[in-house]
Amino acid sequence: MNSNGTTFTIIFLATILIFMMGYTYWKWKNKTMAQAEILPFLSSYTKLKSVWPAKIVIQEKDIIKFHEELKMKNIKLPEVTLSKMIEEELIKQMEKHFETSFYDHNKELPDRPNKYQLVQAYAQTFKKNMNYVPMLKRMAKRHKVKTSVKLLTEDIIKEVNKQAKREKTK
Repeated sequence: MNSNGTTFTIIFLATILIFMMGYTYWKWKNKTMAQAEILPFLSSYTKLKSVWPAKIVIQEKDIIKFHEELKMKNIKLPEVTLSKMIEEELIKQMEKHFETSFYDHNKELPDRPNKYQLVQAYAQTFKKNMNYVPMLKRMAKRHKVKTSVKLLTEDIIKEVNKQAKREKTK
């Protein structure tokens, strides 16, 4: 290969590298700017009237409108990326709300509960309602308690039955 071919290859590779770095920066910058806008957008959805967060559905038209508002602020992201960011933040907000409410209803629960303490508190709070077990599982994981939704469900059912027997004997 001659020196012109080598020079061309080096310039070509440098151009690709610069382009990739620019694109990576552009994407990071836009995601960071969008993240700052997502919390205010979600606030109307996450100001929950109920104590326990139910499934929150954000209409597609609202996301499209929000996407357009971001474009007007020169924040450009694919709609799919924005939807994923919104969903991730919404889940975080719901989990935070769940944990706060769970501790409010179970004041005796230690800051770092073990699996049995979580199961007891859940059974006292929700009885046979298993709708929130996935949130309890994620809360347990944040507290370094390793378990599965299936095992939690089984343990909660056993605990509910134990608590019911104790109530009958009173």
